[in-house]
Amino acid sequence: LLDKISDLDKYDGIISWVLPDQEWMDTLIEMIDAVKRVNGQSRTLSIVNDANFAARELWESIDENTKATTTLNAVEEYLLHKRPSHLLSAAEIASPPSHLDGSIFDEKLLNEAIIMKGKEQYLYTVSDMVVGDNRESYDIVRKMVPGTPTDLLRFPEVGKFDFSNERTPFEDRQGLVFFGSDKVENAKAIDWFIYEVLPKLDLDEEEDKGNKLHIAGEVDIPDICHCDIIDDSCHSLHPQVVCHGELSNADLESLIRSSLVAINPVLSMSGVSSKTVKALSYGTPVVVTNNDGTFAGMSKTAIDKLAIQCNMEDKAVTDCLAEGITSFSTNKEAWSEASLGSENFFEHRYLEEQENDDLEFIIDRLLEKELSVVISGDAIRGSPNALASQNWKLAKELSAFRSGKFHVSVLADKIIPPIPGVEHKVPIPGVSSFETGFQADIIIEQRVPVTSALHPTSYCGSGCRFSRLFTGEFGSLPETLVTLLRQSADMIFAFSEYNKEAFESYNFGPSLSSVVPDIDALAEAIESIVHGPMHRQETNNNVIFAGLIRRGEEMSPQVLEFTTSMRCLHNVRISILGGGRLDILNDMYENEMREQYPGMRCAPIDFVFEPDFALVEHRVDRIELLRDLQKSRIERMLGHVSNLDNASVILADMDLEAFPQIDQVHQFATDMSNGRSEVDVLCSNGILDRYNPSYYDTFATVLLPDTFVYPVGLRQIKEAWPEEDPLLITGDSFNQADLLGWFEDQGQRSDGKVHPVPVRSCFGGLSIFRASKFLDRRCSYEAEKDSIRNAKYRNQEDGQACEHVVWNNCMNLVDPDISVAVQPDMYTVWRLSPEEIEDLILLEEGDASDGRRDLGQIEEETRNLATNSTRYLDANRTRSLDANRTRYLDSNRTRHLGKEPLRYLDSNRTRYLDSNRTR
Repeated sequence: LLDKISDLDKYDGIISWVLPDQEWMDTLIEMIDAVKRVNGQSRTLSIVNDANFAARELWESIDENTKATTTLNAVEEYLLHKRPSHLLSAAEIASPPSHLDGSIFDEKLLNEAIIMKGKEQYLYTVSDMVVGDNRESYDIVRKMVPGTPTDLLRFPEVGKFDFSNERTPFEDRQGLVFFGSDKVENAKAIDWFIYEVLPKLDLDEEEDKGNKLHIAGEVDIPDICHCDIIDDSCHSLHPQVVCHGELSNADLESLIRSSLVAINPVLSMSGVSSKTVKALSYGTPVVVTNNDGTFAGMSKTAIDKLAIQCNMEDKAVTDCLAEGITSFSTNKEAWSEASLGSENFFEHRYLEEQENDDLEFIIDRLLEKELSVVISGDAIRGSPNALASQNWKLAKELSAFRSGKFHVSVLADKIIPPIPGVEHKVPIPGVSSFETGFQADIIIEQRVPVTSALHPTSYCGSGCRFSRLFTGEFGSLPETLVTLLRQSADMIFAFSEYNKEAFESYNFGPSLSSVVPDIDALAEAIESIVHGPMHRQETNNNVIFAGLIRRGEEMSPQVLEFTTSMRCLHNVRISILGGGRLDILNDMYENEMREQYPGMRCAPIDFVFEPDFALVEHRVDRIELLRDLQKSRIERMLGHVSNLDNASVILADMDLEAFPQIDQVHQFATDMSNGRSEVDVLCSNGILDRYNPSYYDTFATVLLPDTFVYPVGLRQIKEAWPEEDPLLITGDSFNQADLLGWFEDQGQRSDGKVHPVPVRSCFGGLSIFRASKFLDRRCSYEAEKDSIRNAKYRNQEDGQACEHVVWNNCMNLVDPDISVAVQPDMYTVWRLSPEEIEDLILLEEGDASDGRRDLGQIEEETRNLATNSTRYLDANRTRSLDANRTRYLDSNRTRHLGKEPLRYLDSNRTRYLDSNRTR
């Protein structure tokens, strides 16, 4: 088939062969989606020979008594109209039950069949054309997706047959033959035949007689044929059966030519069968079931001249097969008519020239398919609603453009008056018309306000492009609206040059402008955007979120929500390396996705179990090994990126209580991967909050030029070195709350924006890395930890330097131009262990009692950690930067910093009024 497609020199797209396997269908859907993101006009041709196969599996699951009164066709029709319960419309819920509803099916198997049928239906819908290689599949696909173009393909693999050889006459033949590979379907078919049909035949049992059933191929059947893989032979265990095993082409031809009848008792629907075609080409009549697609579309009269075909749904199917074999074996006249008729059959149906004509016709039809344009929203001529009036005008002019270049549909409740040639699709609440095969190359949508960031893929199909149309005049747009447009639009249609310039100032992709919509310009833009790559979410393929977690099942709700939104709203792939119950964490993600983003196809998530580091003694050593392990995995995930400067990695500790605002993190990561950021490593301002916030991650933080902010008393070397600024090392006179304030002050500029604060090393619980720096193989988290230059950063507890300091020191050495910074308004909230919380309480309150707090009180402190920190996670306000009050003087309480209250008192904010210095 691929050779023939290549010979046509026309086709640019995907050919998928649909197999009855869920994993295979998922793979096809992902492949089609990936290719169409690059080129929306890459056409997809799907070939199917077993449509609605879930119905057959469901039918086979019912008991024999029920099966006797329930046909396969009835189950197929029943399943065609069944949908998962969460997609049912009110009308479907209220519809009278089918006679097949009830206890006839196992509930679990029925639900699985419905889901499987839904995936199959979805696959046919994302295809631009579906071809059945047999009549039954063709008919089912037309019912399943009436909106998808469907055709019937005659067998494309037969090739040329040589009819010049003289055919073996009736008198020189005996017995019947079945041949095939070691597929399960073949074994099932011949096994069924031997037990159900063979007893009805009068075959020889004597060893030296030839009127037997001959089986060619390594078809292993218990108690019938035993095939030994080692000595490559098959042995018969039945007196009326000869098991030949694998034969050469010449020996197989000789066997078929010497047999009176060839059989193909295929149990499930198939396309044109090579067994049947090969037997007919040698002049051997065939007896088959109606699941054999070789004779699809032929009348019974025409089939009877070539073969005997028996209906598998007929109770007397075994009698039919036995009588057919007996007739051909004993009636020379009937046998001769079938043998001679096969040559004429090939000339008119299966010669290679005819195959090529069929195939070229299908490809031409596929390539000439009109661009499907869907206008979303009511279309009403002369309506006082400007959007409805504009929609009607667009639909009419696009439908008439260049003699049907576009197939135009209006997806709305109303189109008044109807427009000839424009299809009207009425949306069903909660249900996508797409499921019936209705799909689009581009959606044109006008909606004020813009309320949804993304449509699920099931809204219009893989490769579908979205266009947003805007009316009115504006000079600037709110950042939230800009974010939504970047996520949801491939094309922005502006109605004036002024608006076009406004869109271009926000670095949007293709935009169009005219005072009154110019149909020629719009049509050109539509063709351009469909043939080009998908713009919305394009950069997100170059953003990876990677996290470490100690116990997966303990992830906080805020972190779960954050990462799920990253997957579903921003299409960012997630990789989690951790321990504990990752299976429970996976279930948590599935539930969150179903509740928050029903029907959406979200970016994949990857779980990797933490290796057993039983021999690793220190906590820091373990974390270093995990970081490097995660680096290697991220490198594989970004293997498709040719220039890693154009990719970014969000690295996070997922044991935290809360992450920063998701749009803030995603924007920083996108800016970094798009070259709009000069920073290579951007760290969060990680805070610890019980009563009031303070900077937490001092062990990872080194200020420029080389001040380690970690307390001197907790270091392995208990003294500051000359390069350090002692005023910025945390301790009694400058604590972690002061350090938090220092970062916030340093980030302030006259433009009113919060700017990154350059440092030598940092982390903060969540950092964004330029991928080219993060994956630089010259540095790792572990390799340089014992070097002398890292000795001064070691702590007393572990005797180790923080892994982030080790990595940053290495990068500063090999790449002196690297830019590392803390973003003062990008806050994370740390979640401490109960023991750490208790230690903090004892330290702050001076509690020297020997007793430890009860667990309930400690858990309450943990909850306060998240509750009191909400003001630092609000994107709409900054931390008390109010001209009417002193920064650290809360209207509800005075902030106590250690043992010295009311540090910031006067309106001029002269800080640190102690006896040693004035800052």
